[in-house]
Amino acid sequence: MRKDLRRILIHIPVGILNVFLVHVHWALGLIFAIAFLAYEHNEDLHTKDQMWKDLKGYLWGLALGGLGLFIFRMLS
Repeated sequence: MRKDLRRILIHIPVGILNVFLVHVHWALGLIFAIAFLAYEHNEDLHTKDQMWKDLKGYLWGLALGGLGLFIFRMLS
């Protein structure tokens, strides 16, 4: 359980970075997301480490980053 939580927490900044890249230009965010998903899929094919745990952290990062961007835009 503790190892799973660590994997989730490690991938949250990746999701937040993706939100920032989408904010800069949608194409950057799309390219980054596709590259990240391709990397995770390839890693899972070779290590069978249950990539859904990494994606869970990534999605939490997307949600937190999106919420932060929404609040930032509302206050600006």
